[in-house]
Amino acid sequence: MGVYAGSENTYEVFKDLLDPIIQDYHGHKPDAVHKSDWDVSKLIIDPLDKRYCVSTRIRVARNLNGFPLGS
Repeated sequence: MGVYAGSENTYEVFKDLLDPIIQDYHGHKPDAVHKSDWDVSKLIIDPLDKRYCVSTRIRVARNLNGFPLGS
């Protein structure tokens, strides 16, 4: 059995259900903030350096703020 949030407001409406699941699975508390830094000048790219990324997986999700798409 799984849980799926079909739209942005689902996280607020069902936070009593989702917050403990997210915290247990991902380790993020409800007050956690995601910070992104898209400044490519800070990247150090060395194709021979295998210390940091052995493999990767990219997932794409349909997610538009204020425009719910069907689950």
